[in-house]
Amino acid sequence: MDEQFSLPGFDPEPAPSTAPPATDRLFFAVLPDVEAIAAIRQCTSQLQSQQRLRGRPIINGRLHISLLGLGDYVGIPVPLIESVSRAAAMVSFAAFDVHFDKALTFTHKNADPSKQKPSVLIESAGSQGLTGLQHSLIASMQKVGIPIKAPSSFTPHVTLLYCKQNLEAAGVSPVAWKVREFVLVRSEIGDTSRPYDIVGRWPLSNLTGG
Repeated sequence: MDEQFSLPGFDPEPAPSTAPPATDRLFFAVLPDVEAIAAIRQCTSQLQSQQRLRGRPIINGRLHISLLGLGDYVGIPVPLIESVSRAAAMVSFAAFDVHFDKALTFTHKNADPSKQKPSVLIESAGSQGLTGLQHSLIASMQKVGIPIKAPSSFTPHVTLLYCKQNLEAAGVSPVAWKVREFVLVRSEIGDTSRPYDIVGRWPLSNLTGG
């Protein structure tokens, strides 16, 4: 997932003594459609068999492409949700196609080898549509006075599973769909057993005829 942070002016009030741990994570995302979910399931199964990956696949209701992280909070930050929803409604962007055709493991140079790492799908040709949608969303948020900047890096991806093994980079049968909307997601931190809560949905325009 992209960088997570709390936006100035929207942080929850701290507890009188020790602040409790964050409970809720918010982020904008793109979700695969039903056919793409089926293709992701098939791709994950093939990779597990071919490369002997030992890890539980991400459940259908949590498969996504992260667009923009909004931070971790204690409780649901209603004022923030209202503000970013106004910004999301201002986004004007045409529907576009995504084409995920490469699988690999995301690793950091100094990563702990005992920790599980994400095995993901990416677009080998780049993700101009997803990058453009992210920039449009950030611009709309800035217009309504939300102090946010683009993440320092952005590699759109779909996480398939987490495991300790490294997935050797390989081409896969493309997982493709037309992106017709983006969503605001609430995730309960620490609970990966249930689908994400979708807080809001915003359609993209049909200028491409899709």
